[in-house]
Amino acid sequence: MEASTCLSITEGKENMKKKRETFNFSVCMDAELAKKLDEFCEKQNMSRSGATCLAVKQYLQSVEAMPSAFDVLKNFSSFLANFSGMDKEEKKKALDAIESEARATRDRALGK
Repeated sequence: MEASTCLSITEGKENMKKKRETFNFSVCMDAELAKKLDEFCEKQNMSRSGATCLAVKQYLQSVEAMPSAFDVLKNFSSFLANFSGMDKEEKKKALDAIESEARATRDRALGK
């Protein structure tokens, strides 16, 4: 894959240009999805390339933020093994911790 250099405006800094390495890709997609992409780009005043890069970046961030299914099952089975022996206050603390971790995972997935 051959890289090229382009000038782009960096996020949050208008009129500040930065050189970055880019790659050209050819993407095939369903006609209906392509139409939706074009409509989105028109409404948002974005290029197809910009919208596609944004979508890929957000998707990868969300995947990286999610724990693996194995980790979830391992942690949940450990929790269940200890849950029956907990008193009411310990159960509340444990459930609050799970809820807090779920929120943190969601926020990481959303890039917050």
